Amino acid sequence: NSQKRRHKAAETFTFLGFTHYCSTSKGGWFSVKRKTSRKKFSKKCREMNREISLRRDIPIKDLVTWVNQVLDGYNNYYAITDNSEAISKFYHRVLKLLFKWLNRRSQRTSMDFEQFNMMLKQYPVRRPKIKVNSYRIKYANSFAKSRIGNAARTVPPRGGGGDPFVYSIELT
Repeated sequence: NSQKRRHKAAETFTFLGFTHYCSTSKGGWFSVKRKTSRKKFSKKCREMNREISLRRDIPIKDLVTWVNQVLDGYNNYYAITDNSEAISKFYHRVLKLLFKWLNRRSQRTSMDFEQFNMMLKQYPVRRPKIKVNSYRIKYANSFAKSRIGNAARTVPPRGGGGDPFVYSIELT
């Protein structure tokens, strides 16, 4: 199959809001990586633009609280290994939209970047961080399998009765 493609880049596919693509790990091994789908990213940015514009007249504290809730939800789903660039880009896009719509609360400019940064110190917007490390999950699963395979023995249920096919696993 690779000879037919003549070393073209492997195909990507989008599933559950992620674009899955082939790459190599830091150690040079083949790896399937995930990043936020372009379609989902732009849709969420448009939605944030609309929602912040509608909420620009509420107090800043309440607006930032709402933005933090939205960012938490977004990060709970999209903050996985290899997707740090996309969640960072979304965070900065939201800050840019917040600055834009806070400056459109009246006919004159409400704040410059310095004042905006002071406002962010008073009402901080949560920074994104990776919540799920898929490499650690893979390592933990392979470690558990090797431990159970090497050091486990099957023990029949106590009392001698019950289903003869049901055994518990004890680590020795």
